[in-house]
Amino acid sequence: MENKTGNLPDKEAGCQCMKKVETYVLDGYNTSGIPLPHDCVITGIREDDDYLVIDFEDDISCYDSIQAVHPDAATLTVRFHLEYGGLNGVKAYGGLQGIYRHRRSKKHGEGYMRIQNLRKLQKLIKGCGFPATYLYHYIAYHQVIVELFVDDSTLLMLWADSVDFEWTLKDQSV
Repeated sequence: MENKTGNLPDKEAGCQCMKKVETYVLDGYNTSGIPLPHDCVITGIREDDDYLVIDFEDDISCYDSIQAVHPDAATLTVRFHLEYGGLNGVKAYGGLQGIYRHRRSKKHGEGYMRIQNLRKLQKLIKGCGFPATYLYHYIAYHQVIVELFVDDSTLLMLWADSVDFEWTLKDQSV
């Protein structure tokens, strides 16, 4: 695993906040140092070029999973760089392998149902009536499984070669 860090001033926020970008290459070696924003609230999920981007709520440092890593974090954006052409990649090896939701029914029993596209997941996140949460991720050689809670368990299965954690740090001058 390769970790690259860079600091950038955050001009969008209109303050002297700093952005810190940590890049982790998913080469299969020592992926244990990748931060896990467990139980943190998601404000959105989107596609950006060849990236799947997950945005988190403001004041993310109130969660214990973030306190140990970045106690001065204001917000977080996680960017998975998708292989094989991003979300529209080669069907058998596409960057986004699938989105699956846990379902229970009397007729079909219990299991996971495939969601057809990212737009349906975005609608679920906006319309679920309570905050969607990032539960955990499993990382292997160029493969990532992310579990979200959006009114039930939701799995994202990705082919990714790197992940960027873009931290916006709180203004310490106040």
